[in-house]
Amino acid sequence: MPASGNDNDLFTSRLGEELERVRGLAEKMRPRSLEELAGQLHILGEGKPLRKIHDESVLASMVFWGPPGTGKTTFARIMAKRTGAFFEEYSAVTSKLEDIRKVVRGAERRITTSEQRTIIFVDEFHRFNKVQQDAFLPHLESGLLTLIGATTENPYFALNPALRSRISIFHFDKLDDDAMNKLIDRVVGSGELQTCGDIGEDVREELMFFSNGDARVLLNLLDLASRLAGKGGTITPELVRETASRRSLDYGRLETNRFDMVSAFIKSMRGSNPDAALYWMLRLLEGGEQPEFIARRMVIFAAEDIGCAAPQAITVATATVDAVAFVGMPE
Repeated sequence: MPASGNDNDLFTSRLGEELERVRGLAEKMRPRSLEELAGQLHILGEGKPLRKIHDESVLASMVFWGPPGTGKTTFARIMAKRTGAFFEEYSAVTSKLEDIRKVVRGAERRITTSEQRTIIFVDEFHRFNKVQQDAFLPHLESGLLTLIGATTENPYFALNPALRSRISIFHFDKLDDDAMNKLIDRVVGSGELQTCGDIGEDVREELMFFSNGDARVLLNLLDLASRLAGKGGTITPELVRETASRRSLDYGRLETNRFDMVSAFIKSMRGSNPDAALYWMLRLLEGGEQPEFIARRMVIFAAEDIGCAAPQAITVATATVDAVAFVGMPE
């Protein structure tokens, strides 16, 4: 016997309640407004370009480029809400040309019947193939669609010149310690954690070390540590380390620890042994270390250990930092 309309409504309502109950902390704490978004002051601070786009509700095609967990998708949703535009999520991996046509037809219907604009959001934007890129071009040109993409890869290499000329690219940085601390304070104030009380400085240091500027990793790690501590329990640095042991920097499988490898890397450079320095650098990268950290250590080495003995060393080291930031891995 087919289900009645009331049964369907009841099922939908029940499903919504269950999904709300099992939502992870990262999704529960996803910012709903710019004021709740942590970090990115270089583009979202007062007077900065992306802040002006937000405040003036400007619909513009953009690509947000940066590490995961830095607010790219969240800001796209905030912009859609701010402008009153319809937010359409599109998969660059699985969608076909027919899906693009459906998106276009829907956008035409909305702008005709209600004058509502459409933002099409593409996550993993670097997976946009040439056919997909070309299919969107006329609709971006006409203004029917506003395209917002999010990518962890360099879009200057992933996009063809025709599409790149029609969009603005903004780089999102990893969240700094201030932004991560504000995020932790917001979680504590929300009452979403099972544990009680504030999060101590020693626990915060561990959380920030293992999350490495990724808000999603920090929230998931904090959520899991809170569940393991139990109601009324306390999150300790040891609990954070045990919880994160297989999640971020995985040095255990390399049979050593981070600090020993960093030390070996520095001592290899200090001993003028390039082969050993390369060996330890690769082991650090294999363990999950960020290339930016390694590049910073090279700058410190050039300044402190080489110094005036070879003044050009600091120039080479800082150029390496710039190259890592601009090109990224694996190039």
